Amino acid sequence: MKVTTTAGHFLLVLLASISHSVICSTSGNETDRLSLLEFKNAISVDPHQALISWNDSNHFCSWEGVSCSSKNPPRVTSINLINQNLQGNISPSLGNLTFLMHLSLVNNRLTRQIPSSLGRLRRLQSLYLSNNMLQGIIPSFANCSGLRKLWLDHNELAGEFPGDLPLGLEELNLSFNNLIGTIPSKLGNLKALKKFRCAFNDIDGTVPGELAALRGMELLSITDNRLSGGFPEVILNMSALVAFGLCYNNFSGELPSEANQFIGNIPSSFGNLQFLTTLTISRNNLHGSVPKEIFSIPTLAQLGFAFNNLSGELPAEVGNAKNLWNLQLSSNNLSGDIPDTLGNCETLQEVLLDENNFSGHIPTSFGKLIVLRLLGLSHNQLSGSIPASLGDLQLLQQLDLSFNHLTGQVPTKGIFKNSTAMRIDGNMGLCGGAPELQLPECPIRTSNKKCSEGGQVSTASDVFSFGVVLLELFIRRRPTDDMFKDGLSIAKHVEVNFPDRILEIVDPQLQQELDLCQETPMAVKEKGVHCFRSVLNIGLCCTKPTPSERISIQEASAKLHGIKDAYLREN
Repeated sequence: MKVTTTAGHFLLVLLASISHSVICSTSGNETDRLSLLEFKNAISVDPHQALISWNDSNHFCSWEGVSCSSKNPPRVTSINLINQNLQGNISPSLGNLTFLMHLSLVNNRLTRQIPSSLGRLRRLQSLYLSNNMLQGIIPSFANCSGLRKLWLDHNELAGEFPGDLPLGLEELNLSFNNLIGTIPSKLGNLKALKKFRCAFNDIDGTVPGELAALRGMELLSITDNRLSGGFPEVILNMSALVAFGLCYNNFSGELPSEANQFIGNIPSSFGNLQFLTTLTISRNNLHGSVPKEIFSIPTLAQLGFAFNNLSGELPAEVGNAKNLWNLQLSSNNLSGDIPDTLGNCETLQEVLLDENNFSGHIPTSFGKLIVLRLLGLSHNQLSGSIPASLGDLQLLQQLDLSFNHLTGQVPTKGIFKNSTAMRIDGNMGLCGGAPELQLPECPIRTSNKKCSEGGQVSTASDVFSFGVVLLELFIRRRPTDDMFKDGLSIAKHVEVNFPDRILEIVDPQLQQELDLCQETPMAVKEKGVHCFRSVLNIGLCCTKPTPSERISIQEASAKLHGIKDAYLREN
């Protein structure tokens, strides 16, 4: 009898526990249903009828946008109602969905505050509330220990930068809001953070040094705030950085490089950011030179330093950036020649070097940029002629060469046929080109037309005439030849074929002399071709469009003697 009583007692306890479990499960299941219905009731406008299925005629796990777990009874794990144009507010009842892992309400018209009740969803992994009209302060999500992605961008959120964030957060997007205050130093405790955006807010202060601990950071965008201080060298520790934006702030000081570090302990340089694809620091107050180390980054695709106070030359190392497609250095104080090596960046589509102090000629190597769409070189000190090779760039859509010191014939093919797609005004020495440009014609320059204003033959005219004669001797064509018309002169003819195609234009008899004997060593032939190039180059140097660019007659004579002596010595 005692055993029977014990067994009966056990059965009662077992039944009670089963009953309690069923009641709790049913209760949780009902809580989910009621929480969803309260969310629906908080929506005032549902233009696409996204919530029409949210009723008791079917189970809530089959409602549009709702996903549940496979356990019994099922619990809500995900709500996805993006792009529905819903109007209303987010009901605090969603904080009762204790199994919720994903909530996405992107691209709606939801207003009021983000419910603080969402901060108790410890299983929540992703919260996407982008592109709404949410207001008020950002609640604490410190208790959402599973939260990995928090997107609150493109809203009307106000108050200070959120300080209570879960340590496991990987993505944080707060851009396009009305946030104020400073970036908290404890953001550096989020060691898993990979993507951080807070662009287009009113955040001030400096970038805290504690962010140097975020070595796994891949994307950092703090563009268009009121941040200040020196260049935030902490980013140079983020070796995994792929994209980085600092535009439209008040940073000052110099850009760091191996040769010019900030005062303080900076252990690395731009060259350490070996995964960086995008670096934009435009519209600040940075000075110093463009660090050459940047161009050793193999993945670099976009570089923007426009509207700063950078000076010095553009490093020749720019040619090492083989994946660069966008280069923006407008409105600085850069000077010197534009490096020919820029032509090695054959993926370039946009090049903006306007509003600087670049001098010298436009590199003919630009003719190799076959995918170039936009080229801006206006308001510099560039001289010489416009390379005809720019007319061969079939994808070029906009070209601005205005307000330089360019001279000579304007090309007539390619983009130069379209006067609305290019600008060359502000260059007083240009001639020819498309009729719509209304430029003066280019007369053929011959020795009897190169006199000084006083009627006496000038020294520069002598040099020019000497150069014309030199070219005439080696290509056996007179300056008055019928082929030299429509702006094509003997000097221009040589220039467009120099240096790779000179054997196509030199006197055929001179070529035959190199080929007279089959036994002539190849090395001797190569030296002969080198001699042709050297002499023709002197002719080109003597026939530069403006007198100030031409070499002196003494220099030309010395160079010719040097070529002759070297040729005789080697042969």
